[in-house]
Amino acid sequence: MRYMKYDKWVATYNPVRFHHRYDSFDGTMLGINDSRVRNAALGCVWTLLDCDGKSFIALGYHRVNREGYFICAVPETKDVPDVRV
Repeated sequence: MRYMKYDKWVATYNPVRFHHRYDSFDGTMLGINDSRVRNAALGCVWTLLDCDGKSFIALGYHRVNREGYFICAVPETKDVPDVRV
């Protein structure tokens, strides 16, 4: 499986900072029930996943093993590697 480095992902896709009570990932991660995620454009939503104790960020809206979501300013439509956290 291919992985992109977190710093490169941030520089490439520009996750949006939100002013909320969560400080995870420098204020860019949203909770699993946040309505902004469901209203975001396709290709802009990424999911923080925890699988067997390993965390990574994957493109799209995932429900299984999710920890939170990101909305990025730069959309992605092609196959991209997951982001190792």
